[in-house]
Amino acid sequence: MSEPTEGTLDGITYRLRAGGAEPLIVLLHGWGGDERVMWVLESALPPEAWVVSLRGLYEVPEGGYAWQPPPEKTSALGSFRPAVESVAKFLSHLAQAHPVPREATLLVGFSQGAALAFALATAGDVRPLGVASLAGLLPRGDLSGLAGLPVFWAHGNRDDIVPVQRARADLERLRALGAQLTYCEDDVGHKVGVACMRALRRWLKERAVEAL
Repeated sequence: MSEPTEGTLDGITYRLRAGGAEPLIVLLHGWGGDERVMWVLESALPPEAWVVSLRGLYEVPEGGYAWQPPPEKTSALGSFRPAVESVAKFLSHLAQAHPVPREATLLVGFSQGAALAFALATAGDVRPLGVASLAGLLPRGDLSGLAGLPVFWAHGNRDDIVPVQRARADLERLRALGAQLTYCEDDVGHKVGVACMRALRRWLKERAVEAL
């Protein structure tokens, strides 16, 4: 496993771990995060996969970055369009600069980053092998592009940022679309619990095997 390198491309700062096989795992942080925070998930990531973690487009006054300009925190699908376009462009140019498996992509997002992951998947610019939502939420709008998509969802039943009731309602929306759901609920707050981290590791491994 190689050590991650950092850089900036198309205005997006990133952290990239080169891999030896598919897929490319794209990590999208939540409000106030950056390109480093999502590496707490490293133990769950297939060691042979390519991994890139991105920094949000907008600085947050209290520190960190976001995918929507502060103080906006709407879940409207259209509000993610600038970020969708920027990330799609970044991934296209990343594939020109590095031998990343562009056509075998998994999107892993935390909180607001999960909403962006779903927006990316439904926009058609990036058609992933699957989306992992960690303490996340679905954007409001037409999500028909998610039909049949494998989705992993981890949520804490004590989450005070994205209440678990919202997550359960979002899961029903995904079921209505025919998404292939794997759901893990843990007794934690706005974070990924130990049991759900194990479940995420299994799900990512299964998607990686399918990509080969």
